[in-house]
Amino acid sequence: MSQCKSHMTSPLPMSVALYARSSHGNTRAAHREVAAQLNALHQLSKKNGWIVCGEFVDYAGPTADRPGLTELLAECRGRSIEMVLTTNPSRLYHKPGQLLSCLLELDCMGVKAGTVKQPSRRRRP
Repeated sequence: MSQCKSHMTSPLPMSVALYARSSHGNTRAAHREVAAQLNALHQLSKKNGWIVCGEFVDYAGPTADRPGLTELLAECRGRSIEMVLTTNPSRLYHKPGQLLSCLLELDCMGVKAGTVKQPSRRRRP
């Protein structure tokens, strides 16, 4: 597997997986965007003393077909990841229903979800 630990172990540093996604396809701009996301996630992990046990990346638009996310969720089911980090909740899914479903699935597996940016609150007129 990887350097990740099980949820059932002693109080060691948290094992985190990083997820980045670009909605610009597999282009140079998309690769720069993903690199910037991963850099921010690595900085946050280092700052908090977390162990990065994997990077998962997708170059997809608004489609639900995300092989990187599918692989990440499979790793979470294997109990090797304690938290999934992404730069923004929209990196997981844009549609609120899909995002909620993903977050509930992670929660049911005992996996936390964290972001660098907090979701913005839209002000209603």
